[in-house]
Amino acid sequence: MAVRYKGPQFSKNPPTRELEKHQHKCEVCNGKKYLDAAAAVFRCERCEVKDALVGEPGRTDLGGGAVVDWHAAGWLTADPDLLFGDLEAAIPTWVEADDRVAFPEGEKLIAQPRLVAYVAKGLAMGQTYSYPGLEEPLKPEEMPPSVDGIRRRVEETMFGSLDLNVFDSAHLNMYRGEHDHVSWHSDDDVALYGNDPIIASVSLGATRRFVVRTTASPSTMTNFSLENGDLLVMHGATQRLCEHSVRKEHPNWKVTIKPRINLTFRRIDRSKPLPPLRVPGTERPPNKWLPVPLPPHRQAAASIAPAAAPLDWHPPLVVPPSPRTAARAPPPGWNPNASPSDALARL
Repeated sequence: MAVRYKGPQFSKNPPTRELEKHQHKCEVCNGKKYLDAAAAVFRCERCEVKDALVGEPGRTDLGGGAVVDWHAAGWLTADPDLLFGDLEAAIPTWVEADDRVAFPEGEKLIAQPRLVAYVAKGLAMGQTYSYPGLEEPLKPEEMPPSVDGIRRRVEETMFGSLDLNVFDSAHLNMYRGEHDHVSWHSDDDVALYGNDPIIASVSLGATRRFVVRTTASPSTMTNFSLENGDLLVMHGATQRLCEHSVRKEHPNWKVTIKPRINLTFRRIDRSKPLPPLRVPGTERPPNKWLPVPLPPHRQAAASIAPAAAPLDWHPPLVVPPSPRTAARAPPPGWNPNASPSDALARL
């Protein structure tokens, strides 16, 4: 039986941006501050990540056994934009969950700056998800076929086979715009995922900054600019030694940040040994989901653009003649450049 779509469940508590807009700007760069909910402090977005290293596709060793693998888009067999639309409809309920933040003046219930969902299969269906500060634990829903199909492709990319069933649960986050984000945290739930869990994160939709820092040296950060269809795998001691966050964006008035859906696949049932991981490539493959090339007659029209074409210039539409028109010969003495006076003179 099909699962009935219920629509998002919004919180009645104020969102983080309501608290952030009452904060003074940064004294150093005059930038806006954001709420780091886990630490219950307001930090400057610009100053915090201005010295972050730029991450590259491939394998990144963060030290101490913490490793991040970045598979650039190209491993999916379906258009990421179509998968984004499928997930919007396939998830029965998106939830705007509440966090209990311990401010110095007292605790407050704050709505998370994103929508979340939790799906699972097999033994993981009996496990709720919670962490310190989450007001109400998330109960898993049955993993829909669209999510399970992405899971199989993730495992094929990571381990080389579609049918290993390594991951049995997935957390989904929907970032609706530039204000939605997630502050610093680590997924180090030992009771649920083990000591050094492996977590695979799939990005669909807008490009967002995913920043990782080490807890021993918080100023040492690496910024991974995850695009539509990218896969990021955190394994080794990453959750034990590092924290990660999805940053806010600050576009100008001409730019609109589109929504983004992030799927993080996790492993609760660890009865089977973990297969060896593949090392990702270091180059971004060509985007096979770009629009199809123009037909030859449109390519010919585009090739005759003036050297300094204005911004609103469009190539003229060159329509190829039909076989019937091409076979029709012009009348005798026909001159396409003749003036009306010439035509009257022949009468």
